[in-house]
Amino acid sequence: TNEGELTMIPRFYFFIRAKLLLMVKYIILVTIFHLQFPGDLSAQTENNTAEFVRGKVISILSDNSIIPAANFKLTLHRVGTTNLYSKPIQIKYTGSNGFYYFEKIPFGKYILAVWRDSKVLINKYEVTVSRKPYNDLPPIFLKSAKIKTGTSL
Repeated sequence: TNEGELTMIPRFYFFIRAKLLLMVKYIILVTIFHLQFPGDLSAQTENNTAEFVRGKVISILSDNSIIPAANFKLTLHRVGTTNLYSKPIQIKYTGSNGFYYFEKIPFGKYILAVWRDSKVLINKYEVTVSRKPYNDLPPIFLKSAKIKTGTSL
């Protein structure tokens, strides 16, 4: 019986070890989820707004190298707006890294306009803000021909 007890001990430890590994994996997955979606998700979707709509503007230079497009004005308008020079829902500027962030945007379709020197329309894009707290828009690539020489990039 003494030998039987000794063979049971490794099986018992293997069982405990397997259970502990499963618990650790579960904790890691839950932590990753909460880092990506902080806060109460049900509260964020009940008020029909996205916490952030974010993206990046990138400049393609004449030698085909790319750099962040800094200090470009972006305006967000409701779909159906015919005059993009009228008052937008929000106005933001790209940072030195080319990123922009709109906050507390109601779900729906919008027109995102990119401006040079805050007054010359470069291009416009239709975007959809979906029912999630963070909406990551695809990057916007600007050819150097559309960028005035001397503009901050």
